Amino acid sequence: KTRKKALEIVREIAGMIRATLYYRNGSLKIAIDKPETVVSYLFTNANVVDGLFNYSGVDKDKKFNQVNVSYFNNDIQEQDQVSVRNQELIDTVGIGLNQTNVRSLYTTDRQQALRFGRTILYTSNFESEIVSFECGIEAACILEPFQIIKIADRTKEAIRASGRIKTVTSSTVLVVDDSTNTNVGIVGDIFSVIDKNGGVQERTIDAVSGSTITLSSALAPEPQAGGIWAVKTGNVQHRKYRVTNIKQKDNFVFSITAIIYDDNKYDFIDREDSTNFGVGLKPTTLLDPIPSPSIAQVEEQLVVVNSRAQSQIVLDFGHVNGARSYQVTYTEDGGDPIVNNVKTNQFIIKNNKAAFYTFTVRSITSAFTLS
Repeated sequence: KTRKKALEIVREIAGMIRATLYYRNGSLKIAIDKPETVVSYLFTNANVVDGLFNYSGVDKDKKFNQVNVSYFNNDIQEQDQVSVRNQELIDTVGIGLNQTNVRSLYTTDRQQALRFGRTILYTSNFESEIVSFECGIEAACILEPFQIIKIADRTKEAIRASGRIKTVTSSTVLVVDDSTNTNVGIVGDIFSVIDKNGGVQERTIDAVSGSTITLSSALAPEPQAGGIWAVKTGNVQHRKYRVTNIKQKDNFVFSITAIIYDDNKYDFIDREDSTNFGVGLKPTTLLDPIPSPSIAQVEEQLVVVNSRAQSQIVLDFGHVNGARSYQVTYTEDGGDPIVNNVKTNQFIIKNNKAAFYTFTVRSITSAFTLS
């Protein structure tokens, strides 16, 4: 048992419920990753520094297709493990089994451990696009972590479909900055603006005459001249992102980092019967026999240790529900068996010698019986 600072414990708990802590106006606040319908701000090339959005992705080895989650099982008063996987990715992507072992802190509920595993499994594969950009204080003072923003980036579109408002004629009629080299939309398209309070409003286009746009209903409050507009038309669709970090660069410039927002994530996390995310059934009693795990792959790798090349053998095997640990037995050139007990789904022989290796893996139940 070790002592921890209260703030560190709160941060750990927040991480388990898909939340984050942040300071604002001298207070500690919490933001939760949950489904959102409200868009907090609209960014285009016209209201970011140098008109640039910078995009990055996630390394391939960080896109897991199986997640093994350990947690404290109250029923057996022991550390237990559940596993979720995306069999479709294992079969089609062609990288084989790419698993990770994680610990669900302060968790005694199996369903919460499963949700935690499905969160990592889904986000590592489908929330892999990260965008960063710099903006002024007028946007940064409105935004908070985990809010949803929309981005209309002309570098990802066939033609410019956003800009600044030149004139506000009335609450339904606007004149935009350009219509010659810009797609301002057609009747029926969705026209978005940032109003004078910093909110995002969307209206249907009722008429278009050059750079003059007539909307189907009044904007309240109205936008200001010089404000931001963007249109969703044809293949031009604004992409949603969730803000993850806001950092002040100097007095009037802020750096924003956001990750792609996916509405489908929450259904996958909370729906256990998803066909893409297989989950084993819970054992009925602790005395029930359990099967041995299947060996997924055995691979010899070359690694660098203390600036010298060294070989190692990595054995990956599947998860078995109800297993408290696994017994890995191997022989070298048919010699005496070497037995090791492990709690994860991976076993490594470091600095292995040249030999013919034979492996056997068995499950160990909570009653310490072997499969």
